[in-house]
Amino acid sequence: MDVNQHYAALLGLGDEWTVTNVALDVPGKRVDVYVEYAQKSAICPVCGELAGLHDRLEERSWRHLDTMQFVTEIHARTPPCVVSEARRQGHRAAMGVKGFSVHAAFRGVRR
Repeated sequence: MDVNQHYAALLGLGDEWTVTNVALDVPGKRVDVYVEYAQKSAICPVCGELAGLHDRLEERSWRHLDTMQFVTEIHARTPPCVVSEARRQGHRAAMGVKGFSVHAAFRGVRR
């Protein structure tokens, strides 16, 4: 298992998302995980219909739980799906869909 597969398994990503790069900055105590949507269609977040994808939105970043006390951020350009000529909706990123454990993991963290 390579580092990309390792982080995909740790993040609990489904088959529709792929970890494309893991950048480790030891002096900066930081891990950046880059994730890409790997499918040609997606469920529309508005109407629930299967829709084709169009382009990619700007990259967004999500702070994840630290990896061995290294700040960990996930980066992704989410794909907008086109449900009609007049509407273009942003697809929900892995970090906001059912089954992704980031939010559940943060609930147990206390400062």
